[in-house]
Amino acid sequence: MTEKPTASGRPAEFSRDDAIEGAMNLFWRDGYLGVSASDLAAAMNIQRSSFYNSFGSRSVVFLEALEHYSKSAPDKVVDALEPGDPVLPTIAAMFRELCRQRAADVEARGCLVCNSVGELIGVDDELGPVLLRAVEDRIDVFERALRQAVDQGELTLPNSVTASARSLVAFLLGINLISKTVRDEQALWDTCRSFLEGFGVPEQALDSLAFTVG
Repeated sequence: MTEKPTASGRPAEFSRDDAIEGAMNLFWRDGYLGVSASDLAAAMNIQRSSFYNSFGSRSVVFLEALEHYSKSAPDKVVDALEPGDPVLPTIAAMFRELCRQRAADVEARGCLVCNSVGELIGVDDELGPVLLRAVEDRIDVFERALRQAVDQGELTLPNSVTASARSLVAFLLGINLISKTVRDEQALWDTCRSFLEGFGVPEQALDSLAFTVG
Protein backbone atom coordinates (compact mmCIF):
# COMPACT_ATOMS: atom_id res chain seq x y z
CA MET A 1 0.00 0.00 0.00
CA THR A 2 1.29 3.48 -0.85
CA GLU A 3 2.84 5.36 2.03
CA LYS A 4 0.68 8.27 3.24
CA PRO A 5 1.46 11.11 5.63
CA THR A 6 0.15 10.88 9.18
CA ALA A 7 -1.91 13.65 10.78
CA SER A 8 1.32 15.19 12.09
CA GLY A 9 2.71 15.39 8.57
CA ARG A 10 5.32 12.67 9.14
CA PRO A 11 5.38 9.73 6.74
CA ALA A 12 3.58 6.59 7.88
CA GLU A 13 5.59 3.56 8.88
CA PHE A 14 6.41 1.15 6.07
CA SER A 15 7.60 -2.40 5.88
CA ARG A 16 11.34 -2.39 5.21
CA ASP A 17 11.18 -5.95 3.91
CA ASP A 18 8.45 -5.04 1.42
CA ALA A 19 10.38 -1.95 0.36
CA ILE A 20 13.57 -3.95 -0.22
CA GLU A 21 11.60 -6.57 -2.16
CA GLY A 22 10.36 -3.83 -4.47
CA ALA A 23 13.87 -2.43 -4.87
CA MET A 24 15.30 -5.88 -5.55
CA ASN A 25 12.83 -6.53 -8.36
CA LEU A 26 13.61 -3.15 -9.93
CA PHE A 27 17.39 -3.69 -9.80
CA TRP A 28 16.89 -7.23 -11.09
CA ARG A 29 14.94 -5.99 -14.10
CA ASP A 30 16.72 -2.71 -14.93
CA GLY A 31 20.18 -3.03 -13.36
CA TYR A 32 21.80 -0.72 -10.85
CA LEU A 33 23.05 1.96 -13.23
CA GLY A 34 19.67 2.35 -14.91
CA VAL A 35 17.78 3.05 -11.69
CA SER A 36 17.47 6.49 -10.06
CA ALA A 37 16.57 7.33 -6.46
CA SER A 38 13.14 8.45 -7.67
CA ASP A 39 12.66 5.14 -9.47
CA LEU A 40 13.57 3.31 -6.27
CA ALA A 41 11.23 5.33 -4.07
CA ALA A 42 8.37 4.54 -6.45
CA ALA A 43 9.23 0.83 -6.61
CA MET A 44 9.56 0.70 -2.81
CA ASN A 45 6.20 2.47 -2.41
CA ILE A 46 7.66 5.14 -0.18
CA GLN A 47 8.15 8.89 -0.36
CA ARG A 48 11.52 10.26 -1.42
CA SER A 49 11.98 11.76 2.03
CA SER A 50 11.54 8.31 3.58
CA PHE A 51 13.99 6.89 1.05
CA TYR A 52 16.76 9.25 2.09
CA ASN A 53 15.90 9.21 5.80
CA SER A 54 15.71 5.42 6.03
CA PHE A 55 18.30 4.29 3.48
CA GLY A 56 20.47 7.27 2.60
CA SER A 57 21.59 6.21 -0.88
CA ARG A 58 20.98 3.90 -3.82
CA SER A 59 24.05 1.85 -2.95
CA VAL A 60 22.76 1.08 0.55
CA VAL A 61 19.46 -0.09 -0.92
CA PHE A 62 21.27 -2.17 -3.52
CA LEU A 63 23.36 -3.94 -0.89
CA GLU A 64 20.26 -4.76 1.14
CA ALA A 65 18.49 -5.96 -2.02
CA LEU A 66 21.47 -8.14 -2.89
CA GLU A 67 21.43 -9.70 0.58
CA HIS A 68 17.67 -10.23 0.33
CA TYR A 69 18.10 -11.92 -3.06
CA SER A 70 20.90 -14.20 -1.88
CA LYS A 71 18.73 -15.73 0.84
CA SER A 72 16.55 -17.53 -1.72
CA ALA A 73 19.08 -18.07 -4.53
CA PRO A 74 19.24 -21.70 -5.74
CA ASP A 75 22.91 -22.10 -4.78
CA LYS A 76 22.19 -21.50 -1.07
CA VAL A 77 21.63 -25.25 -0.64
CA VAL A 78 25.36 -25.77 -1.09
CA ASP A 79 26.09 -23.41 1.82
CA ALA A 80 23.89 -25.58 4.03
CA LEU A 81 25.83 -28.82 3.46
CA GLU A 82 26.87 -30.55 6.69
CA PRO A 83 29.70 -33.08 7.09
CA GLY A 84 28.48 -36.43 5.80
CA ASP A 85 25.78 -34.94 3.55
CA PRO A 86 25.87 -36.18 -0.06
CA VAL A 87 27.45 -33.39 -2.09
CA LEU A 88 26.97 -34.30 -5.75
CA PRO A 89 23.19 -34.88 -5.56
CA THR A 90 22.91 -31.53 -3.76
CA ILE A 91 24.83 -29.73 -6.52
CA ALA A 92 22.73 -31.48 -9.18
CA ALA A 93 19.51 -30.52 -7.41
CA MET A 94 20.75 -26.93 -7.18
CA PHE A 95 21.18 -26.72 -10.96
CA ARG A 96 17.83 -28.43 -11.52
CA GLU A 97 16.07 -25.83 -9.35
CA LEU A 98 17.95 -23.04 -11.11
CA CYS A 99 16.60 -24.27 -14.45
CA ARG A 100 13.08 -24.32 -13.06
CA GLN A 101 13.29 -20.82 -11.64
CA ARG A 102 14.90 -19.25 -14.70
CA ALA A 103 12.43 -20.80 -17.13
CA ALA A 104 9.52 -19.72 -14.94
CA ASP A 105 10.64 -16.07 -14.93
CA VAL A 106 8.59 -14.48 -17.72
CA GLU A 107 10.81 -11.38 -17.65
CA ALA A 108 13.95 -13.48 -18.32
CA ARG A 109 15.93 -11.53 -15.73
CA GLY A 110 18.56 -14.20 -15.13
CA CYS A 111 20.42 -13.86 -11.81
CA LEU A 112 20.66 -10.53 -9.98
CA VAL A 113 24.16 -11.27 -8.74
CA CYS A 114 25.44 -12.44 -12.13
CA ASN A 115 23.87 -9.44 -13.87
CA SER A 116 25.47 -7.09 -11.36
CA VAL A 117 28.90 -8.72 -11.69
CA GLY A 118 28.93 -7.85 -15.38
CA GLU A 119 27.51 -4.39 -14.80
CA LEU A 120 29.52 -3.13 -11.83
CA ILE A 121 32.89 -4.88 -11.41
CA GLY A 122 35.52 -2.52 -12.78
CA VAL A 123 32.90 0.22 -13.10
CA ASP A 124 31.68 1.13 -9.60
CA ASP A 125 34.39 1.63 -6.99
CA GLU A 126 32.04 0.94 -4.08
CA LEU A 127 29.90 -1.93 -5.33
CA GLY A 128 32.37 -3.60 -7.69
CA PRO A 129 34.57 -4.92 -4.85
CA VAL A 130 31.48 -6.20 -3.02
CA LEU A 131 30.48 -8.25 -6.04
CA LEU A 132 34.04 -9.45 -6.53
CA ARG A 133 33.98 -10.77 -2.97
CA ALA A 134 30.61 -12.40 -3.66
CA VAL A 135 32.13 -14.36 -6.56
CA GLU A 136 35.15 -15.29 -4.45
CA ASP A 137 32.81 -16.46 -1.70
CA ARG A 138 30.97 -18.71 -4.15
CA ILE A 139 34.27 -20.25 -5.20
CA ASP A 140 35.15 -20.87 -1.54
CA VAL A 141 31.76 -22.48 -0.88
CA PHE A 142 32.07 -24.82 -3.86
CA GLU A 143 35.67 -25.59 -2.99
CA ARG A 144 34.64 -26.72 0.50
CA ALA A 145 31.79 -28.78 -0.98
CA LEU A 146 34.02 -30.47 -3.55
CA ARG A 147 36.69 -31.19 -0.97
CA GLN A 148 34.00 -32.86 1.13
CA ALA A 149 32.86 -34.88 -1.90
CA VAL A 150 36.42 -36.06 -2.51
CA ASP A 151 36.93 -36.93 1.15
CA GLN A 152 33.67 -38.90 1.17
CA GLY A 153 34.63 -40.86 -1.94
CA GLU A 154 31.92 -39.33 -4.11
CA LEU A 155 34.25 -37.73 -6.60
CA THR A 156 37.71 -37.99 -8.14
CA LEU A 157 38.93 -34.77 -9.71
CA PRO A 158 41.41 -34.59 -12.59
CA ASN A 159 42.37 -31.06 -11.54
CA SER A 160 42.83 -29.29 -8.22
CA VAL A 161 39.79 -28.74 -6.02
CA THR A 162 40.23 -24.98 -6.43
CA ALA A 163 40.31 -25.19 -10.23
CA SER A 164 37.24 -27.43 -10.20
CA ALA A 165 35.39 -25.00 -7.91
CA ARG A 166 36.21 -22.16 -10.28
CA SER A 167 34.87 -24.14 -13.23
CA LEU A 168 31.63 -24.77 -11.35
CA VAL A 169 31.20 -21.08 -10.58
CA ALA A 170 32.07 -20.18 -14.19
CA PHE A 171 29.36 -22.56 -15.40
CA LEU A 172 26.91 -21.18 -12.82
CA LEU A 173 27.52 -17.66 -14.13
CA GLY A 174 27.20 -18.88 -17.71
CA ILE A 175 23.95 -20.82 -17.30
CA ASN A 176 22.37 -17.83 -15.58
CA LEU A 177 23.40 -15.66 -18.51
CA ILE A 178 22.22 -18.05 -21.21
CA SER A 179 18.88 -18.46 -19.43
CA LYS A 180 18.04 -14.97 -20.67
CA THR A 181 17.91 -16.33 -24.21
CA VAL A 182 17.29 -20.07 -23.74
CA ARG A 183 13.83 -20.01 -22.21
CA ASP A 184 12.97 -23.71 -22.24
CA GLU A 185 13.39 -25.55 -18.94
CA GLN A 186 14.26 -28.84 -20.58
CA ALA A 187 16.90 -27.23 -22.77
CA LEU A 188 18.48 -25.52 -19.77
CA TRP A 189 18.51 -28.77 -17.81
CA ASP A 190 20.01 -30.68 -20.74
CA THR A 191 22.85 -28.13 -20.77
CA CYS A 192 23.39 -28.51 -17.04
CA ARG A 193 23.18 -32.27 -17.22
CA SER A 194 25.86 -32.43 -19.92
CA PHE A 195 28.18 -30.32 -17.76
CA LEU A 196 27.47 -32.31 -14.60
CA GLU A 197 28.04 -35.65 -16.36
CA GLY A 198 31.44 -34.41 -17.50
CA PHE A 199 32.12 -33.20 -14.00
CA GLY A 200 31.52 -36.66 -12.55
CA VAL A 201 28.03 -36.48 -11.10
CA PRO A 202 26.57 -40.03 -11.16
CA GLU A 203 23.89 -40.71 -13.75
CA GLN A 204 21.49 -41.99 -11.10
CA ALA A 205 21.64 -38.63 -9.28
CA LEU A 206 20.77 -36.88 -12.54
CA ASP A 207 18.02 -39.35 -13.48
CA SER A 208 16.30 -38.69 -10.15
CA LEU A 209 15.90 -35.08 -11.25
CA ALA A 210 14.46 -35.89 -14.68
CA PHE A 211 12.27 -33.23 -16.26
CA THR A 212 8.57 -33.69 -15.74
CA VAL A 213 5.72 -31.72 -17.26
CA GLY A 214 3.35 -29.91 -14.93
